Amino acid sequence: MAWLFVRLKLRLIAGGLRGPGRGGRIAGLVAALLTMLWVVPLGFLLLAAQHGRAGADNLIVLVYTAFAVGWLVLPLMTFGADETLDPARLALLPLRPRELAGGLLAAALTGFGPILTVVLLTGSMVAAARGPVAVLVGLAAVAIELVICVAASRALVTALSSLLRSRRGRDLGVAISGLLVLGIYAVTLTFQRAAMLGHGAAGLGAGLAGVARIARWAPPGMTANAVVQASAGRYGPAVLELGAGAVTAALGLWLWLVLLRRALETADSSTQSAGRRRDRRRAARPVPAFGWRAHPRLWSSRALTTAGRELRYYRRDPRRKQQLVSLAMPVFIVVADSVPGLRPGGPGGSAPGLPTWPAVFAGAIAGMFSAANQFGLDGSALWLTAAATTRWQDLRADIAGKNLAGAVITIPVFGLLYLALGLWLHAPGPAARAVAMIVCAFGATSGVASILSVLNPVPIPDRRANVFSSPGTGQGCLAGLMTLAGLLAALVLLTPALVLTALWRAPLLVGVLVLGYGALLAWAGRWAAAVIGFRRMPEILATVSRPV
Repeated sequence: MAWLFVRLKLRLIAGGLRGPGRGGRIAGLVAALLTMLWVVPLGFLLLAAQHGRAGADNLIVLVYTAFAVGWLVLPLMTFGADETLDPARLALLPLRPRELAGGLLAAALTGFGPILTVVLLTGSMVAAARGPVAVLVGLAAVAIELVICVAASRALVTALSSLLRSRRGRDLGVAISGLLVLGIYAVTLTFQRAAMLGHGAAGLGAGLAGVARIARWAPPGMTANAVVQASAGRYGPAVLELGAGAVTAALGLWLWLVLLRRALETADSSTQSAGRRRDRRRAARPVPAFGWRAHPRLWSSRALTTAGRELRYYRRDPRRKQQLVSLAMPVFIVVADSVPGLRPGGPGGSAPGLPTWPAVFAGAIAGMFSAANQFGLDGSALWLTAAATTRWQDLRADIAGKNLAGAVITIPVFGLLYLALGLWLHAPGPAARAVAMIVCAFGATSGVASILSVLNPVPIPDRRANVFSSPGTGQGCLAGLMTLAGLLAALVLLTPALVLTALWRAPLLVGVLVLGYGALLAWAGRWAAAVIGFRRMPEILATVSRPV
């Protein structure tokens, strides 16, 4: 049974390389294979090179804990990419739950992820193990940790399988992905700030040691700490901690078997008619955006109607919610480069503690958020807009509505952030100038991005299983280059505002001029995009409607 499921997973991987867009998937598989060929040995050598050093005991605990967390989180994001994760796909097979669990366990141990896990766990074991007994304990710890990772991840995915097939489940995947990205960025930013503030390796090592002390109480940390105990000659505690890890692995396998049996015997409630009737009732209500209702006359214009539609999409479409994650990076940068205790010194700005460049960066990201690839997410539904567009002014109203929806989501976030920073740092004038610069950068970037949206629309696939499981559109590199070119063009257009802010110290007049200049750039970009897009509407519709 195990070999049968291993062949099934390999056949599914091979089948995924066929069909439309197979070139991009094959390239991605080859890139992943080439990456593994140098990441795996390099990671093993880097970990093993810590053997005999002071931080090796904390390193193995952190590595084991990080892999356990990764195995719990990542399957929730890739649900739908691996068909063996969903028990509903296997419900009709004439197999007992115990036989099915054995096959799924073998399938889970097939692929790049398990190989990377085993190699890096072994490298951290080599770093911490001292003596033959410790090596034997370490090998047992690697096996137990691998079973803990697989059993815990499979049990969690099986428990949430019904939820993950629904729209709320896709929203959960977006939230998990956002938290993971934010966590990685926050850790990276903390390390950079620790180095720049002069704490150096000593401060970083102390922080990691504190995290390791807490992680040792969790089952993965206890399993890793058994190697440390055996290396120190404390064989009794080593056996106890290794036994605790083994018991945890056994409990994980038992829980997974129970949840798998329940999932196979319980009807799927993610697509019941009651939910559809509730959705129809909600669709019949007056136009809501993020939960609030407005008078129908408020949406009488085409631009405001488009803005309301986009706001509803941001509430319901997981692909658009995925874009919300990009707003966290400029928030972190603004805080890190404005608070005196976190900012060790950097680019100049309008006042100490409130530099200008984070405001420009935040406004540029907000502009790209609201205007980049505006028609790619519409897909084949763009034909409704095309059919209702009889002149270029109609398309300009649609673009204005999309930009307005993005501004409603992004500008208040940074405005409130700078308001809080201005009150905290007793710098209301610099905070007001920073908000004006954010709005100006938003206008410049949204204008440039609107033009790029009609010149180079990129179709974005709609995957019902999971928004993160798409193989890609095949135009990722081109889209990235166009985004970079748009940011550079917007920066060039912002040069007069930056010079005016740096040289002129009249806060009110500078703010008014900067806001007016940003509004002019946004209007000019929408005008040019509407004129160009009206002529290219058939090409845009054909591009975003093709299957990917």
